[in-house]
Amino acid sequence: SRDITAQKTRDTEFNQIKRRYGAIVQNVSDAISISTWGTSYDDNILLEVNQRTVEMLGYSFDELRAMRPSDILAQDYKPKAYRHRALRETGELVETPMQFPIRRKDGSIGYVESLGMLVEDEDGRTVETIALVRDVTEHVEREENLRQARVVAEAALTARDVFVANVSEELRQPIGDILEHTRLLLRRAGTPDDIIKRLHRIYAEAENLNRQIGDVLDLTRVEAGFDAVK
Repeated sequence: SRDITAQKTRDTEFNQIKRRYGAIVQNVSDAISISTWGTSYDDNILLEVNQRTVEMLGYSFDELRAMRPSDILAQDYKPKAYRHRALRETGELVETPMQFPIRRKDGSIGYVESLGMLVEDEDGRTVETIALVRDVTEHVEREENLRQARVVAEAALTARDVFVANVSEELRQPIGDILEHTRLLLRRAGTPDDIIKRLHRIYAEAENLNRQIGDVLDLTRVEAGFDAVK
């Protein structure tokens, strides 16, 4: 016979740590997955995921185990994912969160931010990888909506500036005619003083209006991307 009290104590402590670990993994808001580190990207074998991973992707754990890692990536991202793994293997890549699109079970596209951690054995060989994944779909879609709204707003402003510039240019021609004819009338001999006074007022007002339109024209042309009219 032998005393197994110490062994039982260690087993109890181990089981307690395991329960704590399980509670943490299953209740965090981020998705967590643990996989083997295969010889290539799609050789990784899924070992464990938390409930958040299942909810985020829509697949059951058994379905995920039967899939290749690249099956959940949006098609246009696969080459980048392969290169990312190659850089990790050569030690050229320092682990930082990376953002990429995923394809859920229902076919919808989402976006996640992932931070991977490599697990080594006693000999320093990489044997597993732990991925912490956060769903950032709402953030990405909000940023895209803001970008599109900004593009539309900028296009509308440019169209407005071009329109105002064109209208201002068209207004300058008749005002120029008014100024020219007013100058001719002022030069005519024998024009009554009261008419001359009115002509001077017409000329001053037309010249002031022409100057203001010129200022608007210069400003709108600059905002629309053209050189100001000198």
